[in-house]
Amino acid sequence: MVEKVRPALVISDIGAASDRDLITVVPRTTTLRGSRFEINLPMPFLKTGAFLVQSPATVPRFRALKASVTSRAALERKGNLA
Repeated sequence: MVEKVRPALVISDIGAASDRDLITVVPRTTTLRGSRFEINLPMPFLKTGAFLVQSPATVPRFRALKASVTSRAALERKGNLA
């Protein structure tokens, strides 16, 4: 079975070599229920939806980066990361 790729907001930083290689993400959905835990952040490249702050998930970094649209290196080249 192929996993579905879903947009998510990364809310953790890349850790040191001695840390576990995990990141925490907040998933995004297009199935809105009107909950106060749905945070709408309009993104021109995504369908209308919201981030579900009630459903954070911790995943291995390689799994999240595998599906990443914008790499950290691309953001650094644009000057968006220190």
